[in-house]
Amino acid sequence: MLEIEYEGRHGTIAWYRDAGGTAHGRDYYVALPDAIRAKFYAPMHYIADLPNYRNSEKYRDEGDGIRAIKIFKHRLMCFRDGHLLIVTHGFQKKSDAVPPGEKNRAHRLRDEYHSRKGSA
Repeated sequence: MLEIEYEGRHGTIAWYRDAGGTAHGRDYYVALPDAIRAKFYAPMHYIADLPNYRNSEKYRDEGDGIRAIKIFKHRLMCFRDGHLLIVTHGFQKKSDAVPPGEKNRAHRLRDEYHSRKGSA
């Protein structure tokens, strides 16, 4: 259900694998050009290593417990479950606001995660 990307001092970054076994966030991330993917490295590590990482240019609260790790127009949507930061999916943003469909997708995948976790 989870694939660990990075274990830090204060948390762990993990890719969520949906009920079909697909890690949408990881698939998006690995398909990015090397230069863009490399820029995600620092914020992902800071989030896991620092107890209160606050940089709204790189890591933003999108409301309802959904967060986004941001590099240029690329977004990795995620949520917290204790010390875990679970990445649900990624997308390239085309406007200033996160499209409602992308936020809804993050909610749906988060709900699926909690449902599967509860039945495990």
